[in-house]
Amino acid sequence: MDKRFEHPWFGILAWIKKNAEENGLTQDDARIIIHKTILTIRKELKVGGNMTDLPKKHIAAAKEIAEKVLKDYSG
Repeated sequence: MDKRFEHPWFGILAWIKKNAEENGLTQDDARIIIHKTILTIRKELKVGGNMTDLPKKHIAAAKEIAEKVLKDYSG
């Protein structure tokens, strides 16, 4: 497997897609949640660039942000 796809960020993406599907949301909803998650991560953690460049120390915080965004979106 390509090393680029071993980054924990891809696990967060898979988690978002899985939970969106379990909550009865569409793929478009999952894309919106992912986009909002990325924007929130950049704002709160003050990081930029590609999410695969996200330092591993921020992965836990990114996961918490993803959970919060999904909860807020699912209402």
